[in-house]
Amino acid sequence: MIEILAKTWEFSGAAETKPSPSAQMWGRQVGMMWRRNKNARNILLAMILAGVWMSGCGSSGAANQVVVNVFGTASVMVPTQTQTITSTVTGATDVSSTFDCSYTTTPNPTTAVPSPKPSASAECSSAANNAVGTLSNIVDTSTTVASTATFTAPAVFPDQTKFPNVLVTITATSNADKKKTGKFNIGFDSGIRITLTPATATLGTVETQQFFAKDFNGLIIDPTQLTWHVTFEVTARISSADCSTGSNSCGSIDKNGLYTAPASVPTAAPASTTTPVNAAGIITVFAFSNVDNARIAQAAVTIVKAGDITYSGFSPTVAPQGGLQQDIFLAATNATSQLGVTVDPTDSNCTAVKGVNTIDPSQIKVVFAPGAASASIGARVRLNTLQHPYQLRTPGFYQVQVSSSNTSINVKTVPPLFHLIPRFACRSCPCAPPSSARPRTISRSPGWARPLACPL
Repeated sequence: MIEILAKTWEFSGAAETKPSPSAQMWGRQVGMMWRRNKNARNILLAMILAGVWMSGCGSSGAANQVVVNVFGTASVMVPTQTQTITSTVTGATDVSSTFDCSYTTTPNPTTAVPSPKPSASAECSSAANNAVGTLSNIVDTSTTVASTATFTAPAVFPDQTKFPNVLVTITATSNADKKKTGKFNIGFDSGIRITLTPATATLGTVETQQFFAKDFNGLIIDPTQLTWHVTFEVTARISSADCSTGSNSCGSIDKNGLYTAPASVPTAAPASTTTPVNAAGIITVFAFSNVDNARIAQAAVTIVKAGDITYSGFSPTVAPQGGLQQDIFLAATNATSQLGVTVDPTDSNCTAVKGVNTIDPSQIKVVFAPGAASASIGARVRLNTLQHPYQLRTPGFYQVQVSSSNTSINVKTVPPLFHLIPRFACRSCPCAPPSSARPRTISRSPGWARPLACPL
């Protein structure tokens, strides 16, 4: 700019009125100085041009950075489910993409290989019978509209013996830049959920316990759809060490979920068993789905030496009528999960009406003394009107008795007590228990009903 001005000054000076001598001298000096500092001038111009060039390249690079993003509606799918896969491309005028469907499998962890690696990737179309799903309805012809495709999950959950923990990957490749891709991963859920009933059990040696597997809705699953095992391990896996054989057997379970306790209480698990392990006398029963072996459920079983049961009473002996729940402790040494409990009403002659109120086994839990696991001291019985409306509903005298489904076990009752459930108010009743077990007298108050078998 300075040089241009200087030259303009010289041109104008030649074409127009001649300037004064002092002005001419100043113009010559400026022009000479600019010409003499040619190097500085060139450096300045180079810096200006470089800045302009870099600025232009920078904005152009940002605008042309191609990025591919792939989206779906679900990263986990159930059999037969479909979803639309969309690929969006930014940084290019052509926003179309091509699609590819591939999959990998990963074995379940084992003691030898706790962190298995995925297999090499394979094309989805290579799996027979669309076993890992299909990609269809590909729409990628428009250069101005995002490309889409439809992925359909397989008709049945992938066979875990052939496709363990299969993971499908949908890859979209930009047509504007084949080096730019985006990915979307899809896993599968069989929809199977398993719980075992009962969740805990206490059994005497050689006693049996039927286990049931239930689904998410509480319906019993056909036991033949499951694989059943026993182990010393606290947390069961499909690779858990079996403990049904050998000198330290933990019992056995058949294909229908019927468990049989060993002839002797098992000792601590062998050192070779994967830790953590149960304490001596405790084993784990588990079952997993044959369709989806990732769905597994377990129950804990405590094994004690079988012995005769001595039933000497229970506490408390009074419960309020209309209550939602009432726990009763039965003093019954050597009780196991084979224990049966009835709470039967009595008639006007103080005779129990047998078999009216048989307690659901799920409401009975065997109790041990603190720190002990070799022999039980009794059982907790839970009366629950939400599940069993007839319980705690009618006032009166009820006889509580116990039995055992183990025919080799004798049940001794000392003495055969009559007990009062639920709320009542009477000072002298024909069905009252012996004085040693009689509950303290409760005075009459509003809202309390007399027992059916007690006179006013």
